[in-house]
Amino acid sequence: MKKKKILETEDNENINLALEFGRRVKKIRKDLQLSQRHFAKELGMSGSFLSEIEYGKTRPGFDFFRNIHLKFNVDLYYLLKGTGDPFFIPEDQRPKQKLFSGPDNDIVEKMIWHFKRAPMVRLAVLEFYMKYVYENKEIIDDAIKSSKKVPPAPNE
Repeated sequence: MKKKKILETEDNENINLALEFGRRVKKIRKDLQLSQRHFAKELGMSGSFLSEIEYGKTRPGFDFFRNIHLKFNVDLYYLLKGTGDPFFIPEDQRPKQKLFSGPDNDIVEKMIWHFKRAPMVRLAVLEFYMKYVYENKEIIDDAIKSSKKVPPAPNE
């Protein structure tokens, strides 16, 4: 009796996963503004098979995942887990986020660029940083405490 309940629970979980997966596939198709027939054709399958996937009645194979990623830039992690953005955006095409705001932003960005690429710059910056923080710890701590909503420092 206990074994049967476990199997029923696993079956229900699998059914729910298949339904959620199908909903994500359908959402992606709708986001792309494609008909089921056209989307299926692009993925190399019949419309009826795509319909079964969207309604959680069947599970797709390797070719489905390969095609949906390569042809439509669908993020497979989103497709499987439901988190993140549905569409994969290559790093070189993502909008650049500013790390800082203020008049010295361009200088900071340039310093980070050099820091990442030149070991000599990295060593010099780290050496200065360690010395400066050590010599001015109290002043820095006071400044941090007096500023608004500052996140905690790493490893504290």
